[in-house]
Amino acid sequence: MRRDVLWRSVRRVLGTDEELLDVAYMWQRHRLLVPFAAVAAVIGGGGAALAGFTSPASIFAVALAAVAVAASAATDYRVLAVTASGLVLMKGARVRQVATALIERLPESTTVERVSGNLVIGEWRVGDRRFSVLRRFES
Repeated sequence: MRRDVLWRSVRRVLGTDEELLDVAYMWQRHRLLVPFAAVAAVIGGGGAALAGFTSPASIFAVALAAVAVAASAATDYRVLAVTASGLVLMKGARVRQVATALIERLPESTTVERVSGNLVIGEWRVGDRRFSVLRRFES
């Protein structure tokens, strides 16, 4: 189901005249994500304490929510489409796994290679950029 939604969104962005062979939804975290998330946690937890939250669990929950928002804000979502004419890089939506806009058509010399991975996520290098990809999109 999700894959079908992604395919339809890529077709909308590319147009119907281009032959689509495969798609992959991927993301890239900003290099300063950890300090950014830590500052968000301190501000969120401190703000909760100042707002009158007295339970440590409540303060922790607000701090954790701030970390989740910071992580989402510091993540770039992309869709890589393989077409008959080459690779196309698109912007991905934050909430749903869909393509929203065309970023660039990658040159034919662009290499796509798997760098590392585990049971759930693989790390891929597309040209000089590194992305995380869910295993279901690795084919």
